[in-house]
Amino acid sequence: MTLLDPQSAVQPPPREPGRFLLTNVSWEGYEKLLDEIGDGAVRMVYDNGNLEFESPTELHERLTELVGALAQTALAVADIDFEPLGSTTWRRRPRAKGLEADKCYYIQSLPLIQDQAEIDLTRDPPPDLGIETEITSPLLDKVAVYAGLGVPELWCVSETGNVQIQLLSSTRKYEPVEYSVAVPFLNDEVLSRFTKLLRPIGTMPHSRVVKQFRQWLEKQPK
Repeated sequence: MTLLDPQSAVQPPPREPGRFLLTNVSWEGYEKLLDEIGDGAVRMVYDNGNLEFESPTELHERLTELVGALAQTALAVADIDFEPLGSTTWRRRPRAKGLEADKCYYIQSLPLIQDQAEIDLTRDPPPDLGIETEITSPLLDKVAVYAGLGVPELWCVSETGNVQIQLLSSTRKYEPVEYSVAVPFLNDEVLSRFTKLLRPIGTMPHSRVVKQFRQWLEKQPK
């Protein structure tokens, strides 16, 4: 079994800082690389024969960890059950899509998967919420991959700390909305405001931002 077809070997792969792209990669080749490299060692995004490799930057990880902490804090304060699955690899062979989420959560669909030893998207629902942070320019459209996987809600985080909430439409495309469905009382303005406090974008360390966010949540009308 070969990972690439002969034409791929003679064409240099496209590159961006911390990223490069292979084309004409078979699904079997993608799965073999996942087995050999291991989930999370490098981030891989597969879209219909194209495979992007990414090494996350320090800022990427800081922003991702903070936005994930904001989501978990809000759910905990509201006493909403959830299951964080971190950067689990999700794949759907019929749609030729696969990626490691930056962060993902089961919330509304938690009762459907909580007894599963291993989640399989051929029979189980995808996570209710995904968080995707982009610091450098992606070589593949990761938002389209999330859509192909069927993730209902995606929070897109930019290098400036701006957070945009998007919901998957009936046409399998994401559309920006103001308020979250997965975490109903949060909107993109609040998420962005607290995310932009994080150093080095703002002046606060992670722990202080989360503390201020919790204090803000506890003052909101029940």
